[in-house]
Amino acid sequence: MEAGPGAGLFDSGGLYEEIQIIDNQRITGFDPALSLALDQRLWETNRAPALRIYRWNQPCGTFGYLQKYQDIQRFRNRDDARPWFRRMTGGGALEHGLDETGLTFFFPGKTGIAGRSAKVIYREIHRSMADALEAAGLPVQMIPDSEASAGGATCLDHPVADDIAMKGEKIGGGALRRGRRGVLYQGILKTSLPDGFAEELAGRLGFAANFVDWPGESDLREANALADERYRNEAWLLKR
Repeated sequence: MEAGPGAGLFDSGGLYEEIQIIDNQRITGFDPALSLALDQRLWETNRAPALRIYRWNQPCGTFGYLQKYQDIQRFRNRDDARPWFRRMTGGGALEHGLDETGLTFFFPGKTGIAGRSAKVIYREIHRSMADALEAAGLPVQMIPDSEASAGGATCLDHPVADDIAMKGEKIGGGALRRGRRGVLYQGILKTSLPDGFAEELAGRLGFAANFVDWPGESDLREANALADERYRNEAWLLKR
């Protein structure tokens, strides 16, 4: 496998040569609130680049930290009883199904990409994802500026530049949070991942893949407490 054209942007001057791969796809007991809390734990406690891959265990919806809850209610199907959750990242609203794969990246502040603009971070993460999918034979492409939507409350109905598409439909997008700790990316791919995808993606980013078993009992206990405090809490849902 080869490094992608943007791999140098993720360079840390030799500080990080590996990215931790956390494959949670076979775990069915993580409800949406717990899954979001696990992402926050990565942001708060991890000290190395990481990629968590997972599946939703029920249909649900998530929306961006800065979005107003009342705006989300306007486009919801009144007959759809799926629960909704506010993310810690930005971006728009997404209805999640059992047919998609969730991907969460964490890059520490000392990784080169952390100092880049949100547009560059978004583009290079998606470029690496698209290249890894293309290497497996999937006919994907990134949405160019000329075909991007002006934006809206829902992500899939309003694709933006550098989202991932296949056969004319958006299949991949995400949202970011940046801070002193680094970069957190929460995204989805509306497809099952091909064999070897994680290793290929790691290489495209310029890292070696290091598969780790996470979360442990302590992290899971802390994440559950965080889920109760925040993501299962109506006060967080109605924050704006």
